[in-house]
Amino acid sequence: MLKNLLIISSFIFISFASIAGEENTCKIKGHVIDKEDKEILTGVQIKIAELNESFYSDFDGDFEIPNLDANKKYTVTISYISYEDQTLTDVSPKELKKALEIALIKE
Repeated sequence: MLKNLLIISSFIFISFASIAGEENTCKIKGHVIDKEDKEILTGVQIKIAELNESFYSDFDGDFEIPNLDANKKYTVTISYISYEDQTLTDVSPKELKKALEIALIKE
């Protein structure tokens, strides 16, 4: 009986710990297009300065940056060949209500 109670208690603790850990991470999602003709841009580099890590838009121009600290703000730089770089500062994944809509301008 005591063994079963210990197992159940451990399971409940692990469940709450994993839920609490998930609440502290967020993601940034977005979509990248050409500002002038609204064409989808594939393979655009999205760099998070604080992580020194890059991500890339997919064939639909979408990107997702997972596992970001919900309590931090990030600098996001969007780069693509023949387009002007765009930098977003103080991006808080926790405060984003929808995906970022990025429209790049040709050089």
